[in-house]
Parts: sequence; C-alpha cells; structure tokens
Amino acid sequence: MSDFNINVNGDIKVEEGTSINLMEGISAKDKMGNDVSNHIKVTCENLNVDNPIEGKYKAIYSIKNNSSEIKTIERNIVVTKKNNNAENKNKLEDGVYTLGFQAYKLDSHNKETSMLGGFFDKNVKLEVKNGKMTITMLNTVQATMLYDFRMISNGIAAESKCNGYGEENNNGSYEMQTFQFPVSDITSEHIAGVLVSAMGGKKTDIGDMSKYKQVNIVFNKDIKKGWTGFEKGIKDHKKLKDKFEAIALNFDKDGDGKVSDSEYKDAKGGLNFKLQTLSEMREYAKIKDISKLKKFGNGIKSIDLTSHAISELPKGVFDNLTNLESLNLNCNKLTSLPKGIFDKLINLKELNLNENKIEELPEGIFDKLIKLETLTINRNRIKKLPDNIFNNLKSLDFLTLDENMIENIPTGIGNLKNLTWLTMNKNNITKVPKEMGELKKLSRLSLSNNNIK
Repeated sequence: MSDFNINVNGDIKVEEGTSINLMEGISAKDKMGNDVSNHIKVTCENLNVDNPIEGKYKAIYSIKNNSSEIKTIERNIVVTKKNNNAENKNKLEDGVYTLGFQAYKLDSHNKETSMLGGFFDKNVKLEVKNGKMTITMLNTVQATMLYDFRMISNGIAAESKCNGYGEENNNGSYEMQTFQFPVSDITSEHIAGVLVSAMGGKKTDIGDMSKYKQVNIVFNKDIKKGWTGFEKGIKDHKKLKDKFEAIALNFDKDGDGKVSDSEYKDAKGGLNFKLQTLSEMREYAKIKDISKLKKFGNGIKSIDLTSHAISELPKGVFDNLTNLESLNLNCNKLTSLPKGIFDKLINLKELNLNENKIEELPEGIFDKLIKLETLTINRNRIKKLPDNIFNNLKSLDFLTLDENMIENIPTGIGNLKNLTWLTMNKNNITKVPKEMGELKKLSRLSLSNNNIK
C-alpha cells in the first residue's frame, strides 16, 4: 500500500441509546485513487457503540502504509441526553410537511448567520414515509456553480439526489436545482456543506466533506402539515404579463383594450418581443406558442423573438408576413425547421437562428429566400448540410455557422456569388471543397477549430 489520505465526513452527534457505526462517513484512498478503507483501524475508549450514554468521546482512526508509517485522524463523538419532546417531533405521521431553517457560521454558537443560507429557498420540504424522513431544499443562487450539497446526519453525509428545477435553458442547464437527502431528526442542529466552484470547489471533490464550505443548519420549530411550495420557485405564468399581448396592444387603434382581427391585419412596423432586461424577464412570461402571429398581415417588417421558449414553428405561422424583412429567433428551443416554413417570406433580408437546438436543415428550407442577405445559425447541433442548401441564396452577403457539429461544406457553396463573409468555426469539417474558389467577393473566411487536413 502506498501513500494515502483519510477522509472524515464530520463528527458524529446522536442521542443516548442510538447505536453508532464508527466507520460511517470514513474513507481512505491511496495516491492512485484506490479505496483502501478496509485497512483503517478505529478505537474509541469508553464508548458503547450499541447503547451509548451521554458524553463526549474521541474516535481515533489509523492506517499504516508499506513503510510502516502510521497516519491518524480524530473524530468527535457527541452523545446528547435524550429529548422526549424532540423524539415526538421526530415521530411524525407519514405525509408531507413544510418547515423553515436558519443557517449559522460554524463555531459561532448559532449567533452569527451564514451567507450560505441565502443560497437556498427559505421553505424546506419534509417527507415522512414509514417513519423515515427525507428533506428537499431548493438551491436558488449560483446553481450552475454549486456542484453538491450534503447534510451530516448521525455522522453520515449521505449523497444527495440533485435535480434541475424550473425551465431548462439553451445550454441544457437550470437556474435552480433541488437537493434531496435523508435526515434522522429535525430537532438538533446539523452540519451541512456546499461545494461551489466560486469558492474553490471542484467536481472531483464531490463526497470529500473537507473540501466543502460548511455551515450549521437549524430547522425551525414550527412544522406545517402539507407542502406549501418553494417561495422562490417557478413563478406562475398566469401571474406574469403576456409579452405578446403587451406588444399587440400597440395596434389597438380604437382604444377599447382589445386588438380586433382587422387591427391585427392592418398592423404596420416591427414586433419586438425580445426580453432585454432583467426586470422584463421578471415581469413577462416567456413565449412558447407563436401561432398568434398568423393574425398579422403584410404590414409587419420585422419580428424579434429573442430569449423565449419557442420549441416549434407552427405550420403557416409566417405565411401572411409576405413583406417581412427581418426575423430573429435567437436563444429559443427549436430542434427542427418544418419544410416550407419560410417559403412565403420572399422579401426577407435577415434571418437569425442562433443558440437553438436545431439538428438538421431540410433540403429546400431556404429556396424561396431570394433576397436574403444575412443568415446566422451559430451554436446549434447541425451535423450535415445538404449540398444544395444555399443554392438559391443569390443575394446572401453574410453567413455564419459557428459552433455546430458540421462535417461538410456543401458543394453548392459556390452559388453564393455575393458572399463576402463566411465563418464556420468550431465544427467537425475535414476538407474544403474546390467550389469555395468560386466565391470571388469573399473578403472574410474563418474555419478555425475544425479537423481540416
């Protein structure tokens, strides 16, 4: 056996009469990362692990390497007097409950609150089944940087079940996440820890409580029967304003607070549905269904639907917008483009489809866009481009397809006689077709981070 490290997941604190497993939460690994926990020896004088009595004890863990060097680590064992009132609270009938908590800095004797308490929703979900308790807490801050959260109960920092909470964003991550874990009692304080990248935490440290930022958690005494929900959870979209309706009201010519079919049809100008500020994101619900665009007529020149939750384009949704010149669908959840979806947009000059989840471009999808000058489809999941995908884009000047998984440059690229700008960075392209030489007006070409040989 080579050099090693012993890890202790916190002290053990139990009530008298509760049996103790001194090896729970103890592990050892050698420098190669192999588990050598079976070589650990433990001693704890005067402690009856089967029926401990009130008092403070010290467990000593030791391990010897091949050079007969011994490494030891100590752990406090605290056995408290049995609390009959607490026992009653810990023997709740099966069901779901709502409770709160306070977070205190370690060694502050529960007098100084910890900022870590602000990482979580103030409401805690408690589930009791067959006498066993499970806690669920909602992490509302720095969810993408908080790798793990655990609570030590009976000396064990059990692994938490982590689930994304709310709506998945375009990167496949969540703004919030829940952590669920067992707890033996809700009356005494518990040491908990968070592993956060902003505090030096690494994913490789998950499970090693010595690398966690630790805090004392004390659950509130008031326990409510039933689950009231997380206070900072997902907002009810019914309570949020409808961005579509808010923009549409600009075309309410008679001032009756409603937009009639004729007012929709006669609307002129641009439709800017983009959620641009944090306050707007809090005020308005994200648009999921854009079928109401069918109500508008050919007076609409531009539409911006950036940063919503659109996952599909309804058939014919753009068919009445024959004079549309600019369409922005960036930062949505589109996975596909229906055939013919853009066919009536014969005057379109700019089309932006960045940061979606589009996997393929159907043949002919752009064939009717003869006036298109700008096309951007960055940060999607496209692998293959049909050879004739750009054949009819005679007016195209600016084309970017960065950060996809594209394996080929279509041979039809040579038909883009007016193209001056082309970038296809961070793809899987292996070769450049000879047709690229036909792009006589091309002044900017970037194919970095590909596999071109």
